[in-house]
Formats: sequence, C-alpha cells, structure tokens
Amino acid sequence: TNTAHFPQFFNREYNKEYQREFPIGDTLRVKLPHRFTIREGLTAVPLALDRQSTTITVQQPFGIDFDWDSAEKALDMERSEDEIRRELIKPAMEKMKTELDSRLAQWVYLHTNNVVGTHGTNPTGMTVYHDARAILNENAARNEDRGTLISSAMMSSIVTNNLTVFNPQNELARAWKDGYYGRVAGADWYESQNLFTHTSGSLAGGAVTISGAGQSGTSLTVAGTNGDTFLAGDHFTVGTGATAVNNVNPDNLRSTGRLKNIKVMANATIAAGVATLTIRPSIVGPGSPYQNVSQLPPNAAVVTGTLGNSVAGKFGCTIAQDSFALVGVPLETYPDSVICSQKRDPASGLAIRLWQASDITGSRKITRFDMMIGLGDLYSDQGAVLIAGLR
Repeated sequence: TNTAHFPQFFNREYNKEYQREFPIGDTLRVKLPHRFTIREGLTAVPLALDRQSTTITVQQPFGIDFDWDSAEKALDMERSEDEIRRELIKPAMEKMKTELDSRLAQWVYLHTNNVVGTHGTNPTGMTVYHDARAILNENAARNEDRGTLISSAMMSSIVTNNLTVFNPQNELARAWKDGYYGRVAGADWYESQNLFTHTSGSLAGGAVTISGAGQSGTSLTVAGTNGDTFLAGDHFTVGTGATAVNNVNPDNLRSTGRLKNIKVMANATIAAGVATLTIRPSIVGPGSPYQNVSQLPPNAAVVTGTLGNSVAGKFGCTIAQDSFALVGVPLETYPDSVICSQKRDPASGLAIRLWQASDITGSRKITRFDMMIGLGDLYSDQGAVLIAGLR
C-alpha cells in the first residue's frame, strides 16, 4: 500500500477550532506574527501596524461508499465481522489514507514556490538536497520537524550513489521500514508514491522579460512572443547581475544571494506581446517589514526557469511543519442508523466517520466512510522547497 507521510509534516494545531460547540464557518482566518523594522538613533519613528493573515479553507469532503443486498449477503459475502473488516473495511481505510496523502502532496506541489534541481532529471548527488536545506535555513525556517519526501526512483538514484550517507545508526528500529530512510541533510527522509508530475509550458521563441518596472503583489506582467504558454506549476527567476531579484532573509531583510523562486499559479498565454501571470508568493519590495525580494523586478529583466521546455518531471519536497496547515472537520453522526460513529486519529487529529444504514425499499445495506479536510498556507515561502526529478 502507499504509505501516508505528508500529514505529519502539516501543522494540525488548528484542529481545535473545529471542535468548538459553535460553528466557525468554512474559512478560518489565521493571524501571522507582526514583523518590524529597526530605526536608527533615539527618536521614535512609530510604524503603523500591518497585521498579515492567511486562511484555512474547508473545501474538500471526500469518501468511499459501497453496499450489498440481502441476496449477496446470503450467497456471496464474507460471513464473520472479522472477515468483513479484513476484506472490506481495511482496504477502504487504506484507500482513504492514500487519498488524504495524495491531496496533501498535491497541495505542496501547487503551493510551493522554492525549487531546487533540474526538472526532468533525478538528482544523483547530495548537493541538491543540501541546497533545499540551505534555502530553509536562509529563510529562518524551524530546524526541527522537517521531512524530505521523494519518489522511489529518486530515492534509488540517491541511495545507489550515496549509500553510506544513509546510516540510521541509533534509528535502526525504524530504518528501512515503511519507506523511512533515516535523517539526512537536516530532515527525516521518506519514500512517497503520491507525488505529482508537472509538465512545463512552452515558448514559441525568444526571451521572456519583465514588462514594466516596480511591479509587486500577486501578478506580474511579462513580455515575449505571441503563443508563449505558462502553465500553473511553472517556476521562474528574474534577472542576473544588477537586475537580479534575490530572495531575502525574513528576519534581517538582507539578500541571501540566491535568486527568488516565483511560481505560476494559473495558465496564461502571451497575446499582443504580453501576459499577466498570477504568481506566488506575493512580491514585497524594500521598505516593508514583510520584504521578500532584494529589489522589485526591473523592466526588461530576463525571466528564466522551468518555462518553455515542455518537460515532464516529478517533484519531491523538503518541508518544515509550519509551512502548511491541515484541519479535519468532524461530521454529524446519526444515532438512528445501524452504525454511525466517528473516530479521531490521535496522531493526525483527523476525523473519519463510518456510517451504515439499511435501505428497506431495495433490501440493501449501505456503508460509507467520510472525511472533510481544510488546507491552508502558513509559511510555505520560508519553509517548503520542491525537489525536481524525473519520476
């Protein structure tokens, strides 16, 4: 079965908000800590408070349903409760677990702007993985509770070429079991079968450049050749040398010397020479305590990255636990049913409802499993890095 590793690297502390006696709605607003700038000298320069926030949106109910009629039960089905649990309930729960993990993997793929490695090529050396660690450190991400989740093919490439790196030592009880490979480059390493493949957009020819200086926020206008296509999930950087738009450390607001990775969030095609891209993260320039780039993109600066090569490749990731939020919302139970109960997993805090009821008209028994989850971004710009690979 596909082992679920993503839930442990999502922040789940906001589950408690959905255990209150009163409903809070489908969107939970989460306040982020204030950031401040330093003044020089003794004269106070009061800074207007600009409290940033993010949201966790509950928008993903999903489940599994099956039923049987009286004839099937009498002639074909398992007889004992143990057999039903083994042959029906357990496979259904495994499928639910895989579905949850897959949805979290997709969220990470779609909502992570930092990326290392070469799209369409599995890394064979540790440099790429140490680069991912460096980006998290440069972004002041928490050192503990980091996970590296990569495909079996990516794991095969790195273990084959760097076998001695993966010596779990005191973790032998867990090592090599359930896809766990030990702690390397500041993170716990796992294999995941639920990662997503991205095929990048295509360029008709010529360079793509910034169209208009001083752009900030969640959109960016670029110039290029008519027909140039950008796909949601593409990554790019802006400029070189004096035009370079570098990442900055969120605490000291100094350039890390590393180009800022920017992600395309919606498909776009250049027409009449330009296109406006929806991007993440929101670009914030110098002068703000929330600054995340060394300078705003200069006009005519060259845009480069995974754009334009139409290459397919799978993304692994290294993530810190505060990058993304996950909540599991309990659903109503109905005491007049044959079975209607809800269990909350103590490890993940997520609730699953089992509901069985009879259909008197069709002489059938219907069984359903239900989950409802919500996802949100907390510090994905600082705490998550995609690792480019092939498969």
